[in-house]
Amino acid sequence: MWSTRISLFCVFFLVAPLKAQALDASAHGECVGGTHEVTVSGHYVEELGGEIYDGEISGLVFECQAIGVCEPSFFFPETPLPFEPYPDPNGGFPRYSAEFSIVPPISGVTYRYKPYGVRPDGTLVPTSHHCGSDHRSYALVGCGDIPIARGVIFDYASYGLPPGLDFRICDTNCWSENIWLEWEESMIEELSGLPLEVVLDEVIDIYGTRTYCGMLGAPYYDISRIEITTGGDCGSVPVKRENWDSLKAMYR
Repeated sequence: MWSTRISLFCVFFLVAPLKAQALDASAHGECVGGTHEVTVSGHYVEELGGEIYDGEISGLVFECQAIGVCEPSFFFPETPLPFEPYPDPNGGFPRYSAEFSIVPPISGVTYRYKPYGVRPDGTLVPTSHHCGSDHRSYALVGCGDIPIARGVIFDYASYGLPPGLDFRICDTNCWSENIWLEWEESMIEELSGLPLEVVLDEVIDIYGTRTYCGMLGAPYYDISRIEITTGGDCGSVPVKRENWDSLKAMYR
């Protein structure tokens, strides 16, 4: 029942290219008592520099994607949040903000919440955050001590290339949050508490969150620790699914 209702809802929205406007957006979120509280704010950026909102965007929705579980993404809420730009007190383009609450349909995983504008005809307007070198508009939210990524740290030298460390996600099991960092031996050993040679080529879980509004050269993630995965494979995390009614029960 749950997956059928979600699939029908997703069909309604079509992503369309930007026309005469762009939607700057930055989403943030936190877990409060098992509920994900998500906010979004930004600017309505018109190419011609006008300050009058023209009704091109009528609402806001979020694409919700569980990380580390192969389930289809869905859009929420069913009734788009109001899009009500207001003058920026500091001048410039009009500002807007919105928020909602959602009981995640799968507990024990991190969710990615990507905001979209909605036109009156139901098509979606993609968003981007115009802040320094970081253009990501989505939020990462999870309840409890759960990983945001799973994969393998490897050395390019093992492939006959110049030495250098990098991270490869377990994309076969829908671990879709790639961790773009300048991996250094000292950092890996500090985060794992293990020598580098023990961690290399092992499947690991990465804990932490993404950073926001990073300037050029700033890290895209704030990593708290890494652990070798129990079982040593790229499997999905254990999950508990909620029903559709609980999914829709809380939002504003």
